Amino acid sequence: MARGTGMAEVRHLKKLYDLLGSDRLRAGVLQAAEALGMRKNVLRMDTNDVCNIECIMCENRPQKCTEEHMMPLPRFNALLERVGPAARLLYLSCSYEPLMTPGFIDYIASAKDRGIPFVSFATNGLLLDDTIMKFMVERPVDELVISMNGFARDDYHRIMFRSNFDAVTEKLARLRELKRSRNSAFPRLRVNTILMKTNLLRFDEAMAFVEEYGASTVQFRSFKVDERHNNNPGEIAKERLSRLAPAEIASFASHIREKVHELSRKGITVIVPREILEKGTISEAGDSSARGSCSIPFFSQWVDFKGNLRICCGEHEDSCIGNVIDDDPGEVRKKRDAFRAQALSGKCRKNCTMFINSSTMT
Repeated sequence: MARGTGMAEVRHLKKLYDLLGSDRLRAGVLQAAEALGMRKNVLRMDTNDVCNIECIMCENRPQKCTEEHMMPLPRFNALLERVGPAARLLYLSCSYEPLMTPGFIDYIASAKDRGIPFVSFATNGLLLDDTIMKFMVERPVDELVISMNGFARDDYHRIMFRSNFDAVTEKLARLRELKRSRNSAFPRLRVNTILMKTNLLRFDEAMAFVEEYGASTVQFRSFKVDERHNNNPGEIAKERLSRLAPAEIASFASHIREKVHELSRKGITVIVPREILEKGTISEAGDSSARGSCSIPFFSQWVDFKGNLRICCGEHEDSCIGNVIDDDPGEVRKKRDAFRAQALSGKCRKNCTMFINSSTMT
């Protein structure tokens, strides 16, 4: 497969998916693709459950990645034998720092060797080094996702404390130079951030950061924080969008819409909550207009470092349908089909805390 073919194909299929409009129709098409053995799943996996920094909105704290906190490579390979053949997009990390896993390059290489069209991983960037950056450029890896909150040094250190703004930006500059020296577009860089007060006030700085380090995509996620599980309630309170006046919110939304179109003309994709583009508003709740029926469980899979599989990004207790390696595949399929039926009928939407339209899940 030629470089870039995988993502180009994914984007084409995504456009077709969006045109279907109805989640019920989408589910039918996805089931047909599944029956034909086509790759159509978005697979998100964690290879550990540890992190190396602290952020105000997260409960993770620095911890060593000992054996009991990681997925061994043989188990990872066994897991890919089960769920890899149906995967079109693989994101190696959901909630933790993948570069804490010893020999993480071997995990990426194994995924690439299995022909998954698109392989990506998300990191705070602090542990990037020349070895892994050269590997990503030369192999190549399709995408690197950098989590950034705070685009000025002081903001960054307040929000992502125990990290280092200068160290991370130096590594991103080094990656940019490696790509230039080898005339490579890979890995494409995506910046993930959160629509909190600071990032709204410094929105133009965020966009300048994206351009400076050659990111092809920047995604702003809604500011949804579990009040029970975070590292700094005081700082979170300061970042609430509710601290901004309605007129300020409207002004920010208008400016973001203009910037989205401006950067689009430069080939940079800016992903923001749908309400900004369609309604010119910003909230912390996310897209509450999502349909009652949901096709997300027909193409999405989340696997934790122990191999436990969920097919929903919310907190519905039935969305964990078993362990990919340890449980009987037939029983896992039965639970999957039962949960899919619930999702399509809207019976589980009342418990959904995510408010995500299925067309945004890529």
